[in-house]
Amino acid sequence: MQKTVVAVLLLPLFFQACVQKKQLQYMQDVEKLSDYSPPKHEYVIQPGDLLYVRILTIDMAFHEMFEPDTRNRERVMTNEAGLFIEGYSVNEQGYIKLPLLNDIHVAGHTTEGAKKQVQKKVDELFKDAKVDLKLLNFKVTVMGEVVRPGVYNNYLNQFTLFDALAKAGNITEYGNRRNVLIMRQGNKGTSTMHVDLTSAGVLQSEAYYLRPNDVIIVEPNTTRVFSLNVPTFSFAFSAISTFLLLLNFFK
Repeated sequence: MQKTVVAVLLLPLFFQACVQKKQLQYMQDVEKLSDYSPPKHEYVIQPGDLLYVRILTIDMAFHEMFEPDTRNRERVMTNEAGLFIEGYSVNEQGYIKLPLLNDIHVAGHTTEGAKKQVQKKVDELFKDAKVDLKLLNFKVTVMGEVVRPGVYNNYLNQFTLFDALAKAGNITEYGNRRNVLIMRQGNKGTSTMHVDLTSAGVLQSEAYYLRPNDVIIVEPNTTRVFSLNVPTFSFAFSAISTFLLLLNFFK
């Protein structure tokens, strides 16, 4: 009798701990947005950003200013400190200072727009020179219930929430896909957004396209909470069983 009572008491907890298929599927209602494509978002360069600038020209003296020794460059570009050594910082006024080209205003432009600004300056000095420009400090932090939490760099013009989660090895079966938190730094402080990855509505969210220094936090689901509390439940089960045995004994 006492075992039946204990089983009835614990049965809701076991059902709560079960992982259901719907908890693991992304964008379950995507058919509703079959004709929808997320609006493209390109990051706009801001003061404090770090840019990689490479200029290819037949003038070797000028070329070497932007293209250091190959062996040294490979060493420098393989770590975060090296990226800062190799990059050009955007000052508070929105300018970068390049050898011979002096100050070039790039804040408020996309990376493609900034590339055109540098190209204009280069064209004034050299013929048939080509400019390559990339944002170096585009990194996001992924925390919580993912396979590989960490900080991930991005060198593309666009970086989505799913891109970041893929780099982190995907959300584990213990992650709550219905309530993922994104923290974003802005001029007015830190803003927070919650997205439901099981709904196609995530494609319409402002958080879908990530920005530099975004922090993604995947919260644990009830299954994870249950597994962490198994020792407590076991103790409670033993206590209830003992109580019922004693109660039965003293009847």
